[in-house]
Amino acid sequence: MRETEDKYTQRGAIIVEATISLPIFMFTIITLLSVVNICVAQSKMGTFINESAKEFSKYSYLCTVTGLAAKHHDVSGKGSDAKEAVDVVLSQDTGIDFITKAAEFGGNMMNDSELRQSFLYFLGDAAISAAESQAVELVLKNMSKSRFTNGALSGQEYMDFLKIKNLKFNGSKFMPGGTDDIQIVADYDVHVIKLLGIDVTFHFTQCAKTKAWGKI
Repeated sequence: MRETEDKYTQRGAIIVEATISLPIFMFTIITLLSVVNICVAQSKMGTFINESAKEFSKYSYLCTVTGLAAKHHDVSGKGSDAKEAVDVVLSQDTGIDFITKAAEFGGNMMNDSELRQSFLYFLGDAAISAAESQAVELVLKNMSKSRFTNGALSGQEYMDFLKIKNLKFNGSKFMPGGTDDIQIVADYDVHVIKLLGIDVTFHFTQCAKTKAWGKI
């Protein structure tokens, strides 16, 4: 009788231990899988943006030989005075200082023809830079459809597999101000495997930089 009680006691202890240890074990496995998935996502995204930066570096040669880069550089340089004046206005911490500096800037614009011309160049430079950023983002999104891949899955399918969401390239720059700088920036979220109904998301920003081919 005593042996039977000991046997049932041991079985009960095993069940209790399994009940406690199994959730911990499952949580550990899921955590490891999530970490591995995040590492893979970062590695693949890093490879993609590095290769994209190299491609854009090659494209930049066309801008150099056609004179577009030099033209943008010239526009940016002529708008430097206005840019400095605008930066002074925007740097004010209080509303009163901002209004005062803005009024001063407006008065200078009215009386200084060179500043007015510089401001026009400044606006032109801003418009060109905005158009370039939008074009870069569009090209990168199209490139990701075929070049973000593991060989079996590509584009959005592979991103879904890696739990990558909200991918954006709007921080990327292509020869801003006519310089030879190229910067590819990827902003995205990675969702980890849900556990106990908890949805956890990590945000990442990765950047690749290079120089344009040729000289301006």
